[in-house]
Amino acid sequence: LQQSKLKAPDVLFLDVEMPDQTGFELLQTLRKNKLFPIAVYVTGFEHYAIKAIRDSALDYLVKPVDIDELKRTISKIKDTIQKPLLADEIDKLSILTSAEKEVLKHLTCGCTSQEVANKMNLSINTINTHRNHILHKMDCRSILNVLHKIRIGH
Repeated sequence: LQQSKLKAPDVLFLDVEMPDQTGFELLQTLRKNKLFPIAVYVTGFEHYAIKAIRDSALDYLVKPVDIDELKRTISKIKDTIQKPLLADEIDKLSILTSAEKEVLKHLTCGCTSQEVANKMNLSINTINTHRNHILHKMDCRSILNVLHKIRIGH
């Protein structure tokens, strides 16, 4: 928990049953702290799978983990991280201004702040101000967290 708060991971592989708390409790605590990592549960218990799905886990692997299943999970993670949001998903975010939505669309496609500034003919300071407003309004600590938060419907 402390390392996750410090490093703000984009992806977490979690066990369900851990010494101090469950993986579900850990993920819930992280979300309360404005962290929305992609979650993959790796456990010896099959009966938690439905709860993991309801908890917006990307995947659920049962130990011992089959290497081909792990490869498929890693591909899902890559697809989730690399796949840009559709414009209409961003447009539905009524909390953001039109300029913030445009900046977010560029950022979720992998553009740097400087690239967005060049495309929008704005200063990098203006883009970074929009980026900070997006993070604040979406209650997240990274653009990837914003992307994942939108995808899981929070």
